[in-house]
Amino acid sequence: MKNIREYLQNEILIADGAAGTYISSLTGRISGPCEMLNITSADTVLRMHKQYVKAGAKLILTNTFSASVAGNSIGGDFDTTSAIIKEGVKIASMAAQDNAYVAADIGPLPETMFDSAVISEEYRRIVDTFLASDVNIFVFETFSYSVYPIKFSRYIKNKNPEAFIIISFAVMPDGYSRENISGQRLIDEVAEAQCADAVGFNCCCGPSHLLNYAQTVDFRGMVPVIMPNAGYPQRESGDLTIQESDVTYSGSPSYFASRLSSAASCGFKIIGGCCGTTPRHIAMLSDAVSKASRGCGNSLSVHEVQKPIRRTLNTFSDTLLHENRKTVVVELEPPFNADISKLENAAKVLKDLNVDAITVADSPMARARADSLATAARLKRTIGIEVIPHLCCRDKNLNAIKSSLISAYIEGIRNILAVTGDPIPDTDRALVKGVFNLNSESLCRYIRSLNSDIFSGDEIFYGCAFNVNAKNPKMELKRLEKKLDAGASFVLTQPVFTDDAAEALKEAKNKGVKVIAGLVTPVNYKNAVFLANEMPGFNIPEKFLKRFSPDMTREQGENEGIAITIEIARKIAHIADGFYFVVPFNRVNVTKRVIEALRADGII
Repeated sequence: MKNIREYLQNEILIADGAAGTYISSLTGRISGPCEMLNITSADTVLRMHKQYVKAGAKLILTNTFSASVAGNSIGGDFDTTSAIIKEGVKIASMAAQDNAYVAADIGPLPETMFDSAVISEEYRRIVDTFLASDVNIFVFETFSYSVYPIKFSRYIKNKNPEAFIIISFAVMPDGYSRENISGQRLIDEVAEAQCADAVGFNCCCGPSHLLNYAQTVDFRGMVPVIMPNAGYPQRESGDLTIQESDVTYSGSPSYFASRLSSAASCGFKIIGGCCGTTPRHIAMLSDAVSKASRGCGNSLSVHEVQKPIRRTLNTFSDTLLHENRKTVVVELEPPFNADISKLENAAKVLKDLNVDAITVADSPMARARADSLATAARLKRTIGIEVIPHLCCRDKNLNAIKSSLISAYIEGIRNILAVTGDPIPDTDRALVKGVFNLNSESLCRYIRSLNSDIFSGDEIFYGCAFNVNAKNPKMELKRLEKKLDAGASFVLTQPVFTDDAAEALKEAKNKGVKVIAGLVTPVNYKNAVFLANEMPGFNIPEKFLKRFSPDMTREQGENEGIAITIEIARKIAHIADGFYFVVPFNRVNVTKRVIEALRADGII
């Protein structure tokens, strides 16, 4: 066959369909990964490939999607994996002959189970085995983020500049991957890396949803690819261990073909199937595409997405980013019950004090309170003050987080603090379960994606937390770097009391981000000891505790706490871009005195 690049200039390239689900339909319930059949039952795999070629597929993917030690512990060593890959190439080539192209199929490895060095080495060995087998077309498919496809596409291009590389991402109907990254951002990252020839989407969705979404994407000049599932999966077995043969897919071959055939007239150049598709799907698709593509152009029809014009005033971000003064932020806690009067009264005091924003905690210490986003929206609406609700990953799955963000956005909230969340106490874990679909870093990435898509033009300004009192400062700084790489624009820190905390504050500031330093004012001996011993992330040294005594009057205790807070603020003022006052029990009168004193001194 002619060079694949020449073929794509004038033709639509029809790819094959599913391997695992179709092999299961041929053989029944199989034990172990279907890639092992390359060694144990090559005739079965050859039969599958030949049926796809006969159906009209011009691109055959090797039966190697999960061929890896890390992915399936195939054989327990790479010698077995290598044999599977080599046999997979040989079988696919026998089926294709001069009638179809053969592509190395590489799927994602389980990155949560192994560190990056192990994963990288595994990908390298897989790629090297394909290269040694004279494969020059590579498909990285069903990936949810771009790091490894980009890294090893570059590796392949360095080894073989003529290699043709396809990178295909798996996104849900809303256009987001399992890593909560929008499909458009994934495409943009590949385009910026300049490492692939073709890019697109496969799996997760049926043809309608995937095509509807893919038409909204700018493929940045690369060959566009679409390979949806036959439909949506249905479980056929009640067994606890699910095999591929237990799952069937809705969507008939005729529907699949009729819906996907329009992809050709929309400019998609590589079209095929994923889970649930069979040679019959591909045969009908090939025929429908052939009819639909006659006389159609090759340019991709992309729907214009209307972006909102910026319309929401955000005094917090404007002050932090553009005004030459310290930003003042105060944290309040939502109520445990339905009485919000105390919280609103505290917010009124702070509004009259001209603080820049109120942050609203999200059930700190895993004790359920009123929802932080709803509470913040109420304060903004009734008090007229800027708010920064904390959004905690502990209690909400991805769907709930997205719903909450959209609802908060509708309410005019444009600031979010992304936090992972305190762990649930051991005594509660029998009944209360942490969700943690995301952590603070991935939540930052998710908000960034939402900003690029549905909030574009009027984005959410989001930040993250930084524990200046962490026992492992280097590790905490690495975590901060990841959150900043995910787009966090400001940092709120835990309260600063020690020289080590001040140094950590300086290190965070050196990362080039706006840092708002945490301050808390102990009001008596009992309160100071409690904060030092029972509040996570607090570190109050003995020298400050000794400045309180149990027999102090209330006034004496408050005065001493205020004096300590002012001393610390003066010491770190040259580092911080502002101050973040944590107010236990929403008792703002002491914090008010601190703010007034710092203003009188010209510190804020």
